[in-house]
Amino acid sequence: MSSRIANKHSNILADPWGSPVHRHLLGVRAMDQDEFQKTCRHQIKSNANYSMRYFNSHDAYFQSTVMSQANKRVPGAFKTSEIGLPFECFTQKQRLLLIQAMNELSKLGKAMPPSFPTADQFINE
Repeated sequence: MSSRIANKHSNILADPWGSPVHRHLLGVRAMDQDEFQKTCRHQIKSNANYSMRYFNSHDAYFQSTVMSQANKRVPGAFKTSEIGLPFECFTQKQRLLLIQAMNELSKLGKAMPPSFPTADQFINE
């Protein structure tokens, strides 16, 4: 007895998720790290930006400490007039410097969380 299923021809479609075999058919290209972080950040909820919430929740003294630490790394990146501005008002490069400065300060004691993700430099709009 022959089975009906065995006699049917099936059309095998390309993998919609872009396997290496069919990648050239789907137009998929490799992403660099910044583009991956930006895409990932846009797919996550906007209130999940931990660094932004942490920076904005503190007073001007904390913000000036973080900015002076960032100015040690890149002199002239921040001005004293920028103290008190929210995290989202800075450029992407400045936000990365702020995150790196907060990570450096978190190594000095237990007052801050252990680390902040660098992907938080991208803000959902």
